[in-house]
Amino acid sequence: MYTRPFAYSPIRLFAYSPIRLFAYSPIRLFAYSHILKGVLVPKKQFVSDLTTGDRVDSFFVLTEKKLLDYKSKPGQFLSLILSDRTGSVEGKVWERAAEMSAELNEGDLLYIVGRLETYRQSPQLKIETLETADASQVELGDFTVATNRDIGELKSIVRQCLDGFTSPHLKNLTASLFSDEGFFEQFSAAPAAKALHHAYLGGLLEHIAEVIELCEPMLRLYPQIDRDLLMTGVLLHDIGKIRELSWGLHTEYTDEGRLLGHISIGYEMIYEKIRQINGFPESLKNRVLHMILSHHGVYEFGSPRRPKTIEAQALHLVENLDAQLKGFVQTIEGVRDPAQRWTDFNRRFDRYLYTGYGDEWECPDEDEDEGGSEDGTLFEMQSR
Repeated sequence: MYTRPFAYSPIRLFAYSPIRLFAYSPIRLFAYSHILKGVLVPKKQFVSDLTTGDRVDSFFVLTEKKLLDYKSKPGQFLSLILSDRTGSVEGKVWERAAEMSAELNEGDLLYIVGRLETYRQSPQLKIETLETADASQVELGDFTVATNRDIGELKSIVRQCLDGFTSPHLKNLTASLFSDEGFFEQFSAAPAAKALHHAYLGGLLEHIAEVIELCEPMLRLYPQIDRDLLMTGVLLHDIGKIRELSWGLHTEYTDEGRLLGHISIGYEMIYEKIRQINGFPESLKNRVLHMILSHHGVYEFGSPRRPKTIEAQALHLVENLDAQLKGFVQTIEGVRDPAQRWTDFNRRFDRYLYTGYGDEWECPDEDEDEGGSEDGTLFEMQSR
């Protein structure tokens, strides 16, 4: 637990008005887990447990910040997205916004005091005070989201795929990466994205394992597809993400990731491995690298090439299927209220999503659902 020496010293408490001090009534103080050497240690309040009107006095990770101009008057305010393992909530700082923005970085652990309000039917945290905190002094599991699938089981799916290769060249290529325990551990820990699909620890491994499983029925239906070549693409198409992203309390792009992107990074990693394999056929090298460069499908989604082989097309379709469906499921599962039949308007999909909860089919105003594509390409573009 994070302890804050002197945070509640007489000097600090003197700053609280009688109205403010009322918030720390005996009932309120009971919520603290224990008192250690006179320092109050607050229990973690999770985002999923917050309701309108709640006093908030807890730790959150800053995952996004925006310094915005007031529309109707001079000055600026600060919009923050505050997160823990259960979800995120928007917070607003109305005073000294520019000064605070300069001191805060995305990924910071913050101690927040405020009150949860509702604005335009969405929760919004009115922040009264905030401080940066030391991540070594909290339970990291309270703030990080990880795959709910067993990591050992997911690794086993990958290992079985590696064992199934019959092409000696492709077997050597994939083994040269996954036999490196350091690489495999990074691969198993990494998220698949900063946001959108599989955006949690272990998400990259989960994504690859799911795509492997999705390929099986497709390979039975389309025997024209070279199994070893497709599985090479499945295993390797996103390996650049272990260098594109950094992760921990918060997932962020590395400088290399922002400058090059995971497609270019992955291409380089695979090209270097192929160069080290004696006798690797030139034509096979080109087909492998083509899958890496084309797996986003089209130029506007960041793909340097469009798929021109059946394996490249199959890889693009099946990995995008997993990404799209996972994003859809995560959006629906993110609805906290069991009685809520529709999600809030989702900008990634450019529509409302039906949750399946409730007894009646009551669609939101369709006028609010206009202005974008109905085929989900907006989400696809953002998620690639």
